[in-house]
Amino acid sequence: MDLKQPTAVKGFDMDKVIVKTNNPMIRELQNQTMKVGYEAIYDCEIPEIPTICASHKDVHGLLVDRELITPEEVRQLRETLQNELFPIILFAGDMTDPEAGAWIGAGVSEILQLPMPAPLIGKRIGNVIRMYCMSGQSRDRLTGLYNRHAFYHFAREMILADPEAEYTIIISDIEHFKLINERFGEETGDQLLKYVGDSLSAMNGEDVLFARYGGDEFVGIMKRNTSEVEQSEAPLANGMEFMYANAPVEHFEAKFGIYDNVDKSLPISIMCDRAMVALKTIKSQYGRMLAKYTPQMQQKFLREQQIVDSMEEAIRQEQFQVYYQPKHSAVTSEVIGVEALVRWEHPSFGFMSPGEFIPLFERNGFISKLDLYVWNQVCKDVKRWQQMGLPVVPVSVNASRRDIIQEKFVEAIAEPLKKYEVDPAFFHMEITESIFMEDAEILAPTIKDLQEHGIRIELDDFGSGFSSLGILSKLPLDIIKLDISLIRNLEAQPQIVESIIQLMHTLGYGVIAEGVETDYQLELLQQMGCDGVQGYFYSKPLTFNGLKKYMEQFADS
Repeated sequence: MDLKQPTAVKGFDMDKVIVKTNNPMIRELQNQTMKVGYEAIYDCEIPEIPTICASHKDVHGLLVDRELITPEEVRQLRETLQNELFPIILFAGDMTDPEAGAWIGAGVSEILQLPMPAPLIGKRIGNVIRMYCMSGQSRDRLTGLYNRHAFYHFAREMILADPEAEYTIIISDIEHFKLINERFGEETGDQLLKYVGDSLSAMNGEDVLFARYGGDEFVGIMKRNTSEVEQSEAPLANGMEFMYANAPVEHFEAKFGIYDNVDKSLPISIMCDRAMVALKTIKSQYGRMLAKYTPQMQQKFLREQQIVDSMEEAIRQEQFQVYYQPKHSAVTSEVIGVEALVRWEHPSFGFMSPGEFIPLFERNGFISKLDLYVWNQVCKDVKRWQQMGLPVVPVSVNASRRDIIQEKFVEAIAEPLKKYEVDPAFFHMEITESIFMEDAEILAPTIKDLQEHGIRIELDDFGSGFSSLGILSKLPLDIIKLDISLIRNLEAQPQIVESIIQLMHTLGYGVIAEGVETDYQLELLQQMGCDGVQGYFYSKPLTFNGLKKYMEQFADS
């Protein structure tokens, strides 16, 4: 039975079926009209079928005459195969309803009552096998949604069925899903995935199809009328509002990348890639739920991919350079510390601003490796200052959320301190306020552990838009750094900054202002009692040698 695979099931490996029949018409179909997409395996015994299936993963069904098998053999075969999705098609003549019920109860998938026109037999066999095989191979086991490859097939079918309509491709994922797994456990993570899958499945219909794309990602296609072209996000917003209200994990957030008005000549996989490009632009951006694809995004994505491809090599070749920006006393102007800032001298792109690669590394997790690289370099530089006989001031080093949640983060921080034999009192850890908005209690023990190792903690970007006095009560802190946005508005609203400084002093925190650029800003901060200032009024970030000269000049003065 030399049968070719039909276009409708392309991509699914349905190659062979086992045929046990004495019907000459069925056998003759191999050279005539039964082109359902499968090659026949003849002349095997019923007990041999499980062995054949085990050794040939491309066997996708059994076609058998009623006279060549018994209901008990069907039942035993089902028990041995342990696969309800393996189709067993029975060829039979006239059969009463009770007889048919007995065969179906034993495990037969479909009964084809002969005689029947040969072309119709072929079509019926193909439909049954395709239905069973696609049910097993195209469904995601956890969520029950179609998987990625099945989605490609059915999305294309939807477009071909109505090529004049407009379509939208949607890619979604769960923000910080790995952290959810780490915090609540994989079982809860699976429950959340299933819950999201169920919620999206409820939106499926004639013009909407959602599927699981892989991992914590989901994909969908929507057919829209012309009047709905600008409304693709409306059903998403409505569906997500309900989803958030009933989710098994509180405060989870889903992001959506949208490719609107798709180019229907493109493969579905490329359409999905474009939606994914849009999604990546809002990863780790608080409050942004969706983004729509634009051609400019693709250009940015390609550049970001080049950055990702070269980041490991950049560590090995020490392309990342640590710069230091001085902090000065607001009262005496003496240098009271420096902040370590990373820069990248890329071999192809040249000098790169941290704003171009730091957000990308925070999304893909490389930030933890970079932060440890910077920490190690800072420890080495502090040792060099000591060996040169220069005065050593505290160095602030930035830490990300990914750093703090790592199980052995404190041990990783302590290792270079021991290696270079430098005092932890020379080091501060800067942590942005936004990362504590939801999990302050969880992260607080790690912060306390760092303090117990002698490292002081600075809360960075205070007043950037996330500020909450509740955070101050939950975290062990030493210094508050006022966000640059407060300093830019200092002249217009000085009373706000002054009130914050007074409150922080009442709570026992030191206060440093970032972004100080003018004499007047410095004068106001001095009058308000601010402890320290940092910004271009005194100095831009400096190289190691540049800071050495800067410190020597201040020491001489």
